[in-house]
Amino acid sequence: MSATTAGSNQCSSPTNPGQTVACVDPTFGWLGSNGCYYKPATSFEPPASDTADQPPPGQTGAYYLVTCPGGATGTGGGIVWLATGAAPGPATAPNLATLAQQAVSRLTLPTFNIEASPSAAADQLIGLPTWLWLGGADWQATTAAAAVPGESVTATATPSTVTWHLGDGTTLVCRGPGTPYGVGDTPDRPSPTCGHTYAQSSAGQPNDAFPVTATVSWSVTWAGGGQAGTVADLENSATTTLRVAAVESLNTAATGGTR
Repeated sequence: MSATTAGSNQCSSPTNPGQTVACVDPTFGWLGSNGCYYKPATSFEPPASDTADQPPPGQTGAYYLVTCPGGATGTGGGIVWLATGAAPGPATAPNLATLAQQAVSRLTLPTFNIEASPSAAADQLIGLPTWLWLGGADWQATTAAAAVPGESVTATATPSTVTWHLGDGTTLVCRGPGTPYGVGDTPDRPSPTCGHTYAQSSAGQPNDAFPVTATVSWSVTWAGGGQAGTVADLENSATTTLRVAAVESLNTAATGGTR
């Protein structure tokens, strides 16, 4: 009988004793007790003219992508129809931690872009508040799942904070994506959620601009099989540059003095 190493994604090979192989492969699916990998082919539907691949009338089941590496017995690969209960079970059911790792690896984090007011295409001004926020994607959780027959785990990544490196030595942590600058807002009013006021010019920096990076931290949880847990946070980043300029103020004396 095959065995799963606790806390890992390694199973003893059903066809090559003494060797270990992946219990769950991100491309090919779960390892069956016959040494082949099985993955539901949910999008496959043979045309009516393909009579050989049509399921038997009245039979319940599903199409599977079957991959048999290393000369394992059975089909050498391809999509096949298997009646309900006919797909070989896992060599041993991967533990929930293994399925959780698999689900986490399938998470796709959305891509954000940095927005600012004044715009990144214009100059920021010393002493004038810069509003910062993230655009380009919805600020919401994303999920992914991993499953073998009889067991499923769902991983959820939820955005929590944004760490801003503003290029002038300032690091700012905001508890959300920031507030977009609106028509009714005034330039001298700071952002209510995420912003920075530069105190020095970016002159002398590469391209006379500060490099700015926004890194989103995602809290990751998983649930399945009556259990739940957490894993290390995930991160993704966006970058831009901001030019910061000094503005000379003009003072006029009441007696018609100088500028």
